[in-house]
Amino acid sequence: FRFDKTGHMGLYRHPLKASPEELAVTMPVTLRITGTITDAETGEPVMQCVLVTGRPEPRGPGDKRPAAMQWGRRETQVCTDGRYEATFGFGRDGRAVRIEAPGYLPSMSRVFQFDEGPQTFDFQLRKGAGIEGRVLQPDGEPAAGAKVYLATGHTHLEIGNGLREVRTTAPTVETQADGRYWFPAEEGEWLLVA
Repeated sequence: FRFDKTGHMGLYRHPLKASPEELAVTMPVTLRITGTITDAETGEPVMQCVLVTGRPEPRGPGDKRPAAMQWGRRETQVCTDGRYEATFGFGRDGRAVRIEAPGYLPSMSRVFQFDEGPQTFDFQLRKGAGIEGRVLQPDGEPAAGAKVYLATGHTHLEIGNGLREVRTTAPTVETQADGRYWFPAEEGEWLLVA
């Protein structure tokens, strides 16, 4: 069965067994995560940043690797006042939020489960440089309009025929006329693909 109600988490493929007794279905309240975004040194609000939502990557039975996150790059939200809000109405594996801002290292929340109800999680961003550079053609001229991908252990990247993007959760930018690109700072190991 499927159950939907405004303000509550949707239930999908919810099993019910026929019974002469009345059955009760409990729908958790919508998962809503809110909080502030401040500079870790000064405590001042960070006024320009991007919120990205993510979920743990599904793992097979017996897979003991730590769960990586799949970040929904197509569902980003701009935050301009040092505050954010993310609402989730359905899902199975919990959700996390990530904040990215120019001049700061990205920061991630823990994974919140759907039965936890409204939550508050405040971000304190640490300063850090972004990832930038230029893409050049074989003759040394700038490669304008080239796609550059930032691949990490938390992203998925598929390229078909050396050019066409098939499926990816990796951050992607297009180079400017001078071949330049820029990504927010990234912690841990990462790889650029142009």
